[in-house]
Amino acid sequence: MPASNSHPEMSRLRVLVIGGGGRDHALCHAFAVSPRLAELHVAPGNAGIAQFATCHPDVDLGDLDGLVAVAIQLAPDLVIIGAEDLLVAGLASRMAAAGLTCLGPSGAAAQLEGSKRFAKQLMERAHVPTPAWRSCDSVEAAHAAIEELGGAVAVKADGLAAGLGAFVCPTPALAREAVEVLMVERRFGVSGDRVLVEQLVTGEEASVMAIVDGSSVVPLPAARDYKRLGDDDAGPNTGGMGAYAPSAELDPAEAARLARAVIQPIVDQLREAGTPFHGVIYAGVMLTSDGPQVLEYNSRFGNPETQALVRVLDADLLDLLDRAAHGTLPTDVDVAATGHAVAVCVAAEHYPTLQLEPQPVRVTGLDAARAIDGVELFLGLATRVDGSTDEIDALGGRVVTVSAWAPQLELAIERAYAAATHIRVPGRQMRTDIGQAGLASAAR
Repeated sequence: MPASNSHPEMSRLRVLVIGGGGRDHALCHAFAVSPRLAELHVAPGNAGIAQFATCHPDVDLGDLDGLVAVAIQLAPDLVIIGAEDLLVAGLASRMAAAGLTCLGPSGAAAQLEGSKRFAKQLMERAHVPTPAWRSCDSVEAAHAAIEELGGAVAVKADGLAAGLGAFVCPTPALAREAVEVLMVERRFGVSGDRVLVEQLVTGEEASVMAIVDGSSVVPLPAARDYKRLGDDDAGPNTGGMGAYAPSAELDPAEAARLARAVIQPIVDQLREAGTPFHGVIYAGVMLTSDGPQVLEYNSRFGNPETQALVRVLDADLLDLLDRAAHGTLPTDVDVAATGHAVAVCVAAEHYPTLQLEPQPVRVTGLDAARAIDGVELFLGLATRVDGSTDEIDALGGRVVTVSAWAPQLELAIERAYAAATHIRVPGRQMRTDIGQAGLASAAR
């Protein structure tokens, strides 16, 4: 039974989403079909979102005062904030101070993602299993930690780095290079003033997300993302080059149990500290031979996992998020998945070295891609070209995410790549193996 059936208040909502990327586009796609939606506004939005929502492109995502002003003017019933940097900067707290109902953790609670040391300390207090780690404030301390933890480590910027601040280093030499990039070259600025050195663990990865209302959690179907730029996990880490849902590594019951096991204790700790979490918590988990190990937490929906996840949810996502904002999530509810979805990111030439290209890039072939059965396109920061549905001018990064749904994973993969081949962008980068791990797991 859908969780929304037990909501005591079924009023229709005027919703404001803060964001303009592929994840925000995917969320808006889900909200647009909710029976609870009355009006959908997005600031600033993008060319794809504008097809079914009112966009407010004149406000900049870096202008927190301007975003609050837009929200006050619109007087929405619910504000939803997509991006981690805005949450860590305290935008949800500002919205609440302005008297608005906002789904998103306070700046204090968002430190779950804003500081990896904070998250690790929270995991230790909550007894959540996580790999051995050291927090390092100097190059010398980082080098010592690399040796102490056996040389095969991950080196991570403590602060936000747009999903690019983690380096998987199987040798001490590579680990020292990562320390150089973060602490000496300061590629991510102050985010690398402190680094975490974490012992490498091996296994299958899973992205486990849950909706949180301050005390209760509702697990969502698990997904699997692909962080490396190239096939077979070659190349540098990125913000994610694709995903599929539901995960083949975990059956639905296992996924729900895992979400509760690694997210509920964190929610309890934050509530007891006086910083209750309202929003979505994403746990990046490694399924090792010794059991699950949590690598990190995010304080929002995953990107690009969301672009796959929204295609399979057997629930009214907007209704669940409204409940979370009001602290009225039902207990003991697991959201089911219907079918399978594969999300393939098409990136511009210089990603991930540059998040944005020096000049906007022209992306074509969108109409042919959309014509494939089961396919939706979720756009990044982009504007439409002369009213065309076939072309956009994108600022770079992951310019388009192709999301394909099908009853079977193999067919979803086929549809996703049939659509992705139509999309043209100068210097296009795209993995060709998204979802293959799921087929391999299902065959075992």
